[in-house]
Amino acid sequence: MTQHGNAPAGWYDDGTGTGAQRWWDGQRWTEHHTPPPHRPASYPGHPVAPAQLSSPWASYPGAPGPERARSRRILPIALAVVAVLVVAFVAYSFFAPGDGRTQWYDEGYAVGRDSAVSLYTFSGNAESACNLALIDKIKLGDSKRSWRAKELKRGCLQAVKDLGDK
Repeated sequence: MTQHGNAPAGWYDDGTGTGAQRWWDGQRWTEHHTPPPHRPASYPGHPVAPAQLSSPWASYPGAPGPERARSRRILPIALAVVAVLVVAFVAYSFFAPGDGRTQWYDEGYAVGRDSAVSLYTFSGNAESACNLALIDKIKLGDSKRSWRAKELKRGCLQAVKDLGDK
């Protein structure tokens, strides 16, 4: 048996292959021995678990790592996101006009009624007529995809659809 000072004191396999163990005091082998353990006959197909440390120079398993804190944070975050979405949906449903009309939709409808219908009669294209009629209503900072711009255009197109063919 080889001496190795890095292994902690404890019982280790004595190297005979019988399962007997010998005490390692952390510096050297002592004369203390244990007999091989009595093992009941194993049934075929059931593996026997190997010993954790078979010799003092085998790697020491060390302390277990810290628990994964990430998995404990995922559930509360997911629940918070769902709660915020539910509150937002309820608030929107409560405060939104029942007919889907907003202030900007109504403003776009008025522009469509007052200007875009005559442009549509001339051009035959409702989209172009509303683009021309809304040119002074869409603010410089608005993009074509902004909520305000979409609502103005939706109202204008509805006015052209409602009044354009009359």
